[in-house]
Amino acid sequence: MKVLFVGEGRHDLGASDFPLQFRTAQGVVPKLCQKISNTISSDSIALSWKDIPRFNSSKKGFKHKLKAAALIAKHNGCEGLIAVVDQDNDHARLSELQAGKQESIDSSENNFKIAVGVAVKSIEAWTLGDEVALARALGSNVSAVRQVVAQSEVEKYHENSGKTENRPKGKLNKLCQASCREDCLEFRLEVAEATCVTRLGVSCPQGFEPFKREVESVFAALQPGS
Repeated sequence: MKVLFVGEGRHDLGASDFPLQFRTAQGVVPKLCQKISNTISSDSIALSWKDIPRFNSSKKGFKHKLKAAALIAKHNGCEGLIAVVDQDNDHARLSELQAGKQESIDSSENNFKIAVGVAVKSIEAWTLGDEVALARALGSNVSAVRQVVAQSEVEKYHENSGKTENRPKGKLNKLCQASCREDCLEFRLEVAEATCVTRLGVSCPQGFEPFKREVESVFAALQPGS
């Protein structure tokens, strides 16, 4: 099933050669979603939120962006849409996405599928949330990861925190530097590839776990042999 992914940018969605154009969906969110459901195909595409046009300039916010994204997805041969946004301490974002999802489904004439989610507080939580996957990608061990990252705290880390030790990108940089790695798209994809979505759901109960359940429900996985 070809899907349009919408997210914040490079780490979420994969690299983009040109602005305002579709990219191949290769970031953390597509990788995790393909682990959740094997119905999502590798030829899926992606757009960043900033590249989604507003068809009516007076209608702002994620609800209207989501509705526009659904139209774009359908017009480009996609059977579904998966949209994720960082919470960034804005607790209204999930309800905005859900409202846009419902209105898009209500106006759809076919079985178009939509799943939405919010990363709490940022998408970095979904890279920091599985210590086993982090250790494997770093060529390190879980004990070393635990010295930097507390799994129970990953949804509290925020880039605008007044405490540098609570900034998720700083956590990733510290882990990478200790293993002579760079926090880049390739590294985050290695972590996503090694991630157990069940473990990640335990570490990220507010953001990833409900998103995982929604993707499981909307994009039901094919059973073996089906």
